[in-house]
Amino acid sequence: MMNRVISTATFVIVLVKNVSNLLNCSEKSNFSLNNKSISIESKTHSDYNIHSIFTFTELVESDKSFEQRKISLEGLQRVFAVKYAINSMNKRRDILPNITLGYIFNDACFNLSLTMSHGIELVDTYRRHRCISNTSDFNNSKNTCASLKNKAIAAIGDYYSFSTIKLASLLNIHKIPLISDGASSPLLNSSNLNFKSFFRTIQSDAVQVDVMIEVLKLFNWSYVIVIGSDDTYGKVAISILKQRAAQESLCIVEDIYIPTTTIQIENNAQSVMNKIMGAKRAQVVIMFTSQKKIGEHLLQLAYKMNISRIWLTNDAWNPDILSSSVPITQIESLLTISLYYGDDIPEFKEYINDAVNNDYVCDFLLKSFIIETFNCTVYNKSENGKSLIGFLPNKYDKCEVPIDQLIRYIATKDLNQVNYLVDAVNVIAYALHAAACDQTICRLDVQPQEVTKTLKTVHAPSVLGGFVEFDSWHSPTFSRYSIDQVQLSAGKAKYVRVGTWDTKSKLLNINATTLKWPSWLDFKIPTSSCRNICNPGEKVVGKNLCCWHCDKCSVGETSNVSNADSCSPCPEHFFTRDHKSCIKMPTSYIASSNAVGIFSITLSIIGICLTIVSYLLFLFLRKKSVLFMRNSILYTTLSDFLPLLTFCYTFLELSYPSETVCIAQDIYFNLLCIFYASILIIKNKSVGHFLPKLLHCLGKEKILRMGLIILLVSMEIIFLTIWINARETFFSEKIYDNILYIRCINVDKFSMNSTIRLTARIFPAVSLLIGAILTLPERNSNYNFGELRSLFFFGVTLVTITGAYGITINQVLEIFQPWVVLIATNGYGFTYLLCLTLPKFYIAFKGK
Repeated sequence: MMNRVISTATFVIVLVKNVSNLLNCSEKSNFSLNNKSISIESKTHSDYNIHSIFTFTELVESDKSFEQRKISLEGLQRVFAVKYAINSMNKRRDILPNITLGYIFNDACFNLSLTMSHGIELVDTYRRHRCISNTSDFNNSKNTCASLKNKAIAAIGDYYSFSTIKLASLLNIHKIPLISDGASSPLLNSSNLNFKSFFRTIQSDAVQVDVMIEVLKLFNWSYVIVIGSDDTYGKVAISILKQRAAQESLCIVEDIYIPTTTIQIENNAQSVMNKIMGAKRAQVVIMFTSQKKIGEHLLQLAYKMNISRIWLTNDAWNPDILSSSVPITQIESLLTISLYYGDDIPEFKEYINDAVNNDYVCDFLLKSFIIETFNCTVYNKSENGKSLIGFLPNKYDKCEVPIDQLIRYIATKDLNQVNYLVDAVNVIAYALHAAACDQTICRLDVQPQEVTKTLKTVHAPSVLGGFVEFDSWHSPTFSRYSIDQVQLSAGKAKYVRVGTWDTKSKLLNINATTLKWPSWLDFKIPTSSCRNICNPGEKVVGKNLCCWHCDKCSVGETSNVSNADSCSPCPEHFFTRDHKSCIKMPTSYIASSNAVGIFSITLSIIGICLTIVSYLLFLFLRKKSVLFMRNSILYTTLSDFLPLLTFCYTFLELSYPSETVCIAQDIYFNLLCIFYASILIIKNKSVGHFLPKLLHCLGKEKILRMGLIILLVSMEIIFLTIWINARETFFSEKIYDNILYIRCINVDKFSMNSTIRLTARIFPAVSLLIGAILTLPERNSNYNFGELRSLFFFGVTLVTITGAYGITINQVLEIFQPWVVLIATNGYGFTYLLCLTLPKFYIAFKGK
């Protein structure tokens, strides 16, 4: 009984002391059970207040009649962050030399109605405290701007887009600047007249969608499912994602929306999982959820149903999901795209340390957090200063909370998540400086709309490095995103950064060495596609938005990019081996460098040498042999010139085929034939006797023979001229086994053109045949030392060669036709030497 009396007395003494301490606190707090909200206001006489409207409590338990909330660790960190930033700015005499900033915190409780209620209170405060410049009371010092304290200058909040949209629209009416570090909805765009005074230190979800699209493209994930919360955040984000995906030919096979209430989540989760199971080829599921409980419930159900997918998530998952009850096998399948939050701020940790050591009585949120977390109502420090001492709630028993343990609990976990919130306070201070201050003093009559104006051009240092500046959309000009993958290490899950993306370079940088895919994928990159990846050398066939298959490019066609819609034909005289690139075809023709060319040239050179030797022998024997005395030098020279020209034809035939070369070959060959036919005819003895009698020109036998040659050659030239003018092409290009064979055309199809060509070819052949027939009766004559016998053999051989040429040239492949021509021409030349030249030398040297 005595102990209880002592404890009661001690409690009363402590209570009186605690009340005394509270009266001396620099901030006051209000708690309303009716609207379940907490309001904290600085009692320090500040010149301007920053109103913070965001959620710093969390739901403990709920039923239809009562909802119990408590201070959340994240909420406490956010409140501390704002206080720290304001305290830092108040110490900066170069920023706010003669004015101070204060704070007001209002708990939004994740409730739109409550958020708007706080917004209305802010507007009411602004209207009551604004300057009265156009009334008779303006000169009353009590109502002037300079005399007013705690004036509303700007607001921070809310973290969530669904409530920020309404709040920003309300404050925009009065041009009160509102800055958010979490509202990322693309609807909150300064181009909208309702959000002219809204700014944010993070990027719109549209930018995060851009990063997601780059990730999908990098890993070739073209067939995905997307799940979003059934609210403004999820609907707008998915709408943008679908638009961007369509531009990149990526297929969203299902877009699913999940209600945000717990009961509705449970009712819809099974249907969502069934849709995921139905799309088996969609191995990647994108999730845009504003509340982590949606993702947790879906992943837990996926585990129960043995569904394994890669979950590509937004920054709402990082790092909260790691502390959830989701099974490890699902956690390791997470790939999250989130803003880069940088490192913890060392000075902020020091501020928390000071607050825990000195404000445990006056800081209502800190005190409530200690009660709810450690079940101890603290009022003092222990004698050694290492613990906070107090009483158990509703009891008189003493309790202690180790200060180091409390600091570690508050300042260790995810402290960098408040960095963008600190930036929000800093830009307000810098904007206020730009609106109110010169080098040494600041005005005390600044209005919120002035701060709104200077925020557009603010240039404030960022705790992440660099500076915070706003673009025309009132979003930061530079932001960096982190691509983080959940990986298991020693059985524990942690986020590992595997890549980055920023708004300046707009390049996705992934470190492949840090990627670690889940065990259910055998640690390989998953395939999420309803279509095959068409490699270079293939084309897309049967394409629709989501699926297609691949076919090889046809012969002579290429594609050099993946998923090509069509293949392109190679240019003329190009071919492809792999259907990826075109290469120039090797050219083949009968040239001096190949075996046939070398053999032909060798044979022709031998013929040329023999012709020259025979001519030199003629000059040597001309005065010694009666056989050669009868022939003049001119006649012999002209006679030997024909085989020489015949052998030289080889070099023309081996030239690179062109229109000019082919015309020259045709003219050359046909003229050779007519000259050989002319020799057969004019050397015939009967022709020599017949022509003078026919023309009554006795004694002019040589002239008549020369005239006959000219006549025959002229007729052939006429035929050739007509044919050349009527002909369309003179050479052909044929492709065999990707080799371009070029040749002059030796055989035409039957047409008017080919008839003319046939005439030009038949005329020399017919002339040869007539000449050979004329030699037949005189083959046994001893005239001129048996010359007519040699002429007979010469004619028969020429007709045989010509006949063989005419038959063979039409039967062999086109690529072998030049060989036939070379054999025929060299045959003409050697026949001349063997039949007409060699017998004369034989007779001369034999001495007859």
